[in-house]
Amino acid sequence: AGMGRAQGGVVMYRIRGTVKLTGVVKKFAIVSGDDAVEYFLIPSLMKQPHIYTCLRPGSVVEFEPKPTPAGWRATDVTVLSITTKGTESHGTESLVR
Repeated sequence: AGMGRAQGGVVMYRIRGTVKLTGVVKKFAIVSGDDAVEYFLIPSLMKQPHIYTCLRPGSVVEFEPKPTPAGWRATDVTVLSITTKGTESHGTESLVR
């Protein structure tokens, strides 16, 4: 559930999600959307890429979901809140499915 806007005849919509984990070496994050889908986030698709290093599990973001051959990606990402909890959780173990 989010605000929609028309772009080239296609309705784009934004959803909120919570950061599940972040990668330090390979800069990426996994976001669990409010729609129960997991999204891949990379800093270059954020409105404020410099804030990426502040993201921790539990941080809340808003984004436009975009399907890719590799799965769903979070694009046009805006950070809504940053948590200070979970600073030690930078593992990638849960990426294996």
